[in-house]
Amino acid sequence: VIKAATCTEKGKVKYTARFTNTAFGVQYCEVDIDLVEHKFGEWIDEIPATTENFGTKGHKDCTVCKKHFDKDGNEITDLRIAKISTYTVTVKDGADETNTHYKSGDTVTIKATIPTGKHFVKWSAVTGISLSASQLTQEEITFTMPENDVTFTATYKDIVYRVMVEEGKATPEMAIYQTEVTVMANEPAIDMYFDKWEVTGLDTTGMDLTKTQIKFQMPAGNVTFKATYLPHIKYGILVVDGTKDKSPVMAGEIVTITANPAKPGKVFDKWTCETVGVTIEFASATSKQTT
Repeated sequence: VIKAATCTEKGKVKYTARFTNTAFGVQYCEVDIDLVEHKFGEWIDEIPATTENFGTKGHKDCTVCKKHFDKDGNEITDLRIAKISTYTVTVKDGADETNTHYKSGDTVTIKATIPTGKHFVKWSAVTGISLSASQLTQEEITFTMPENDVTFTATYKDIVYRVMVEEGKATPEMAIYQTEVTVMANEPAIDMYFDKWEVTGLDTTGMDLTKTQIKFQMPAGNVTFKATYLPHIKYGILVVDGTKDKSPVMAGEIVTITANPAKPGKVFDKWTCETVGVTIEFASATSKQTT
């Protein structure tokens, strides 16, 4: 056993196979061990609630994960028993649920916690109290506690954000928070090349903005991309006692040069570059026509 399983984490066991036939080597296999049952301590009796103090439900605790359980092994998330003559306000807010306790007549305020990338729509599945239509659309509500339990469920809707691209295209152009978006720059015009992206509304740390295609996770806000381009630099070519097939040209372009016929009494020797600081790689420096 590499690691023993607990009630919260799987374990791992390693098996070793050795063969009498020496043609086969030793083989190993690691297998997960399923979660084990909780290990309970002694039963803790219920402490009844009073008008002044909360009570505590009877329970037993797991000695490993420290969670609370009833006699049937069902988990208890809230051990408190409401005070006598107090009532529970349950607020279901997305994945979270909170329970607070009040006496009848208390002033109670609840407020929705809005997740990133969403906006509050309304309180729905409201039980135990009557609210006006306008109250149901308020993120924060204040009310007088009735003589019964009250439940509120907050509902939200995804906010759709826009990706605006100048000299390019976004896929998709509208997206919700954390959606993967791809932006692609347009092909450059003749004699131009893509330089970089100018971006607003997005943390570009770690991004290579010199790439024509960028992928990112949509933030909680609109994003703007602008593709920028620069002109290619062209250089002139002067051929002494010869001709060239084109000029000016960009760095990296192939140019064909041809020597003029040799003057009487002379023969063609080779090509040389006379420009200081410039090195030319000839396909064949001794050929009358070369590149």
